[in-house]
Amino acid sequence: MMQNYIDILRQLNYELVKELGLSFGQRHILYHIKNNISLSIQELADFLHVEHSTMSRNIKKLVQAGLVDIYQDEKDKRRKVITLSAAGESRL
Repeated sequence: MMQNYIDILRQLNYELVKELGLSFGQRHILYHIKNNISLSIQELADFLHVEHSTMSRNIKKLVQAGLVDIYQDEKDKRRKVITLSAAGESRL
């Protein structure tokens, strides 16, 4: 019984990846960027309990896809802030 649910979830995830071109993790990242304004890569990594390097790779892919933008924080020039682009908003 449980295996049937797992198989259904895998199939739905596969269909979403195919349709949206985004992995579950990338969709999760976009969701949290949308709902938490002005996050840095480290803050997002901490929030989602992943390593900074893993988050950095994911953010780089999302920037290349045009789904997120990175800006320098006006108050702290050392900090970079991640925001959804217009394409990221529509894709999400």
